[in-house]
Amino acid sequence: MTILLQSPSSAVADCLAQHTDGVKVTGRNRWEVLLAGRPSVWASVSLESQWLHVDVPLGARASRRLLAERNVPSLLQQNAGLAGGVKFGLAETAGQVHLLADLPLEQGQVPEPQFLDILAGVKKGMTQGTRSTRTRATTVSATQPQASDILEGLLEEAGSPFTKRASGQIAVQLDVREQFVQALIEEDPAVGIRLRTELPIAETASSLSRHAVSVLLLRACQTIRMARAAIGSGPAAPHYWEVCLPGLPTLDQLRHALAALSVAWKQTGREAEALQDERIVGAYLTTQDVEPA
Repeated sequence: MTILLQSPSSAVADCLAQHTDGVKVTGRNRWEVLLAGRPSVWASVSLESQWLHVDVPLGARASRRLLAERNVPSLLQQNAGLAGGVKFGLAETAGQVHLLADLPLEQGQVPEPQFLDILAGVKKGMTQGTRSTRTRATTVSATQPQASDILEGLLEEAGSPFTKRASGQIAVQLDVREQFVQALIEEDPAVGIRLRTELPIAETASSLSRHAVSVLLLRACQTIRMARAAIGSGPAAPHYWEVCLPGLPTLDQLRHALAALSVAWKQTGREAEALQDERIVGAYLTTQDVEPA
C-alpha cells in the first residue's frame, strides 16, 4: 500500500482554507488570508524553503498611532506576551509596523497547533492596546529532572556546548564567532520552552540609548526569522532575543531555535553595545524615522 503525502504547498493551502476566513492565491507559494475579528485583516502568507512566513502590515495610520501612543520599547514589551512567537517589526521605509511570525514545517506538513497559536498571536497584536499578561518564567532546573534530562540529551545530540549552573539553569553556547554568548533555556507555563539571550545593555545606559537599541531591535525583527526581540518592564529592564517552543522541543526545533538566536545576536549584539555611546546614538537616530516617546 502506497501512502501519498501532500506536497508542502498543498498542505499549507489546505491548512489556510481550514483555519482562516478566506484565502486568495497571489503567486507561487504565496497567499493572502482573511482573519476575521475587530478589525478584520488580510495577512500575507508565504512558503519558502520549508518555512511558513506570516506578515500583517498594519498600515500607515495604525503604525503612526502605535508608535506615538505605545512607542518602540513598549512594542517590544508586548512582543513577549504574543502567542505563537508572533512579533512586532518595523520596516526600514515609511515607519510601517508589521506583525510577523515564522513556522518551520515538519516533514513537509504544517504543525497545526503552532499555526493556530500564530493566528491567536496576530489577533491579540491587532488589538494594539493589549498589555502582556505573560506568566513569569521558571527556569528548567534540577527540580524538574525529566524536562532537564530530555533537554540535555537533545543538546548533546545537536552538538551544542552547554553547562548546568549551580542554580540548575541550562545555559547553551550560541554560534557567535569570536564571542562567548549563551542562551538560557526556561520552562514557561504560558508557552512551553523559552530560549533567551540578553544583549549587553548596561544598567546605567541612558534612556536615549535604550530607545535607540529598541529601534534597532524592532527593525531587526522585520528580517530575522523565528527569533523575536523583547524587553522586560522597568527603566533598566534587559533587552533580549527569545524563541518560544510549545512544550519540549524536537531536535529540529531546538536546532532552528539556537540558529535563530545566533543570527539575531550576530546582527545586533555589537550594534546594541555601540549604541550606548552617546555620540553614536545621536548619529544613528538621525537616520531613523522614529522619535523617542
